[in-house]
Amino acid sequence: MGLLRRSRTGTSLDQVAALLDQFTLPSFPQVAAEALQLLADAEVEMRAVAAVLERDPGLSVHFLRLANSASLGLRSSVDSLDRAVVMLGRNQVESILIGHSVAGALTSRSPVIEATRFWGTAALRAVLASQVALVVDPSRRSEHFTAGLLQDMALLILAEQVKGYDTLLAEWYAGSVVDFVEAENEQFGWDHATVGAVMCRSWNFPEKLVVAVEAHHDEDDDRSPSQLVSGFHEVDDEIGPASFAERCAAADDLAARVDELLTNARSQVAEVAAVFT
Repeated sequence: MGLLRRSRTGTSLDQVAALLDQFTLPSFPQVAAEALQLLADAEVEMRAVAAVLERDPGLSVHFLRLANSASLGLRSSVDSLDRAVVMLGRNQVESILIGHSVAGALTSRSPVIEATRFWGTAALRAVLASQVALVVDPSRRSEHFTAGLLQDMALLILAEQVKGYDTLLAEWYAGSVVDFVEAENEQFGWDHATVGAVMCRSWNFPEKLVVAVEAHHDEDDDRSPSQLVSGFHEVDDEIGPASFAERCAAADDLAARVDELLTNARSQVAEVAAVFT
């Protein structure tokens, strides 16, 4: 399956991929990559995935901590990685593995991007997309969570490695740029959504995630959960909720639940953000 679109300037995906060849893209952790390969095979048992994850003590502790988190409300503690991954389930393990590994691999060296705020906003998008998915697409909830989390990850690479990008980003944060995607295409000939998708593909992420990241700013008639939350950025705390409410207005099953969805997401975001900051 190919990506959904070209950038607004018509730049081909091959050209964007060639652009990435000029970057120093962090390597995706080997253990995480092997575990993702196993998860791609629906016939593989979760104990085999746990056996791979055990080779990385940090990941092992991470999954045990999540399995024992207060949000699951368990009566007894989970003391084995086998049990942790089985309890979390294939989709959630994949989502957590991708999000945790990307956040660890991508660090902000640009003075424009403040890492705690960046990942806090990403976590809010992820949790809110997950809340929306509970209503409209529950079987793909973990997928929408991951797409919401990663949709702006290319900013961390672009601000550091593309001349002039950090200046454009600073202007956007300051409010002097209204349509950031349009400004990216006018100045560089591509946008961060397309670059993010090529990054996902270079790391061999599931194609469904590649497509979701690439399309998160598209104006589809029937927007996915991750598209509904794409208005949340570090620019202004009021812009995101207003954008979300406007986009949900056309969906009968969401329009009346905007405040509820936002409240639920905000109650969970601190716990989620702590994983990535």
